[in-house]
Amino acid sequence: MPGVAAALVVAVLAILLACAVVDLRSRTIPNRLVVLVALLAAPYWLAAAPDLPGRVIGQAVVIAIALPILLLLFAIRAWGGGDVKLSAALLLWLPGKEALEAAAIMAVTGAVLALLILPFGRRATARGVPYGVAIAIAAAVPLAGRLPFLV
Repeated sequence: MPGVAAALVVAVLAILLACAVVDLRSRTIPNRLVVLVALLAAPYWLAAAPDLPGRVIGQAVVIAIALPILLLLFAIRAWGGGDVKLSAALLLWLPGKEALEAAAIMAVTGAVLALLILPFGRRATARGVPYGVAIAIAAAVPLAGRLPFLV
């Protein structure tokens, strides 16, 4: 069912675009979009992964490692709740290597966003960095990379 898996990846990419646009405008990420990302992961893995039990175990390990880091980022107010929730939902989509790749892309993209906001002064920086944009870009890279293999 590669066609179904590809359609689900395209749907998540569209949702990530919506998350980025909303975060740019309002510095929030709607819960309904985060829930959609999370809910679409199970049908994707059913359609794409022949070794589902192994995939579930692998994803559980990734989540067990990443979730405390995400919660720490929220606790120290480096990230907002929407950023943490979107990242956690995306962990359902990104196995170990892709999760690490996304984390690296996210760090660089987030730093670039912060640098782009600085020249706009206090008002812009007081609203914070729209980190949902960095999260969306970081997840979109490995997800889009799957499409040629699913079509």
